[in-house]
Amino acid sequence: MLSKNDDFEVIVPKVRYRQLILDNNQLFTLGSDTYKYNARQLVLSNEVLAVINRDKSFIDKNYQRKLKIRH
Repeated sequence: MLSKNDDFEVIVPKVRYRQLILDNNQLFTLGSDTYKYNARQLVLSNEVLAVINRDKSFIDKNYQRKLKIRH
């Protein structure tokens, strides 16, 4: 956070809402004058998606079992 004594330079006078920004190797968009949102995406190959979909029944069964244990 900036304090009142910190110096800074305005290099872009206006930034649009949800505009993609790269700063210090971080991708984000602005949600407001206070909040920034992470803009990184998880990209999976078709092979990985096939494994996830193939094993989905196993995941679903374990998830259902955990739900029963909690209640």
